[in-house]
Amino acid sequence: MKENHSVKFTARVELYRLLRDKPRGFFISYAELAHVLGRDPQRDGRYDVLWVRRKLIAEYGKWLEVEIGKGYFIAKTNQHDGAAQRYDNQAIQKQKVAVTIAANTEMEELTPDELRSFRDTQLRVGIKFLAMRRIDKAKPAQLDRVVMPSGHDLLEIYRGKKS
Repeated sequence: MKENHSVKFTARVELYRLLRDKPRGFFISYAELAHVLGRDPQRDGRYDVLWVRRKLIAEYGKWLEVEIGKGYFIAKTNQHDGAAQRYDNQAIQKQKVAVTIAANTEMEELTPDELRSFRDTQLRVGIKFLAMRRIDKAKPAQLDRVVMPSGHDLLEIYRGKKS
């Protein structure tokens, strides 16, 4: 695997190289992270840790999990489900906020171009939320039988004309 990173990111690449071959369960403290990164991993070095986290899961199937107040550890495979569920729940909550914003914006002050763009956003956000909600409400044994409504039906549901 070829790595092509500028000098600016040398510390994060060093952290990545350090962690990629470590076993699941390996723990690295905030102090050790700060030593490798040359900056506080809870402040200005946080993005570097998140970059390494994304690379490890994508390239090695290793999830870097936070241990609040202490550091990070490479999660054991049976801990990945909990992490995925947390992110899924967060996505649903964020999508609810997006729907609330889209539904409660006063559009009188928007120009015609802004209004057109915002209506597109409203539809995209609403349809995405409805699809997420339908999938989320299905029981695991029923997931292979979840039937998604057509785009037209989703628009009708979003507009409140269909349930």
